Amino acid sequence: MRRFGVAAIYATPTVFVIDPASETLLNRDERNQWGSAYSTPIEDARAWFARWADARPATGGLVESSLVYQAMMIEIDIFEEEEGTRLARAYQDTGRWRFADDADRPENYRVLDREADQWRRELPRQVARLREQARAMVIGALRERAGDQPFTVETVAALDADNPDLALDFEPHVSETW
Repeated sequence: MRRFGVAAIYATPTVFVIDPASETLLNRDERNQWGSAYSTPIEDARAWFARWADARPATGGLVESSLVYQAMMIEIDIFEEEEGTRLARAYQDTGRWRFADDADRPENYRVLDREADQWRRELPRQVARLREQARAMVIGALRERAGDQPFTVETVAALDADNPDLALDFEPHVSETW
């Protein structure tokens, strides 16, 4: 996970598609989709894997080259790592409680177990929404700066020089236990 800059794994199996030449993770946004592989038709699975056969790392566009955008991605990665660490603690607790005697479990064990499962399903969706939000915010700021002209390297450089405060909507999981 750390080698490829992945803060957390939310499902098993999790599939990493790696470019062997550059060791770049190619499917960052789709790595968790196989957590429900049992319900995926075999034809769909074959097509998904075949799609990656000749994939190469993206070269990155103007939006992605923005320092403002990159800083927002770092903020999201930190949020995901922090939430992933909390979620891992929740799973350690619920795993320990699962095999404990009833007297050694919290009375609301089942509620806490469902909370952890729901949290695990929601966190990757939230991270994806944050990434989409960051991209949209940077595009909006670039459009505002460029007016009706196309974005250029100069537009991105000017945006980065202004270093606008584009605030993402982080919503950490609220829990009385974790």
